[in-house]
Amino acid sequence: MMSRNKILILLGGILFICFIIFRAFAILTIAPCALAALIYGIRTHDRPFIIGSACALGVGIVGIVYTIFLIYSM
Repeated sequence: MMSRNKILILLGGILFICFIIFRAFAILTIAPCALAALIYGIRTHDRPFIIGSACALGVGIVGIVYTIFLIYSM
């Protein structure tokens, strides 16, 4: 089983790589990373980790909806 530190380092690396690749659409990578963190939190029954990743997932979903709204309004 991976520790919390290893999961956070892995998610940070994924976000960094996606930020380098996507630049303007980096907000879209928050939701998949938060979903992976939420699954880890549920599997390990880590309540603070679940709450934090659920909040990040909410921010990611809002970011995706906002990005889609901006693209369609062009």
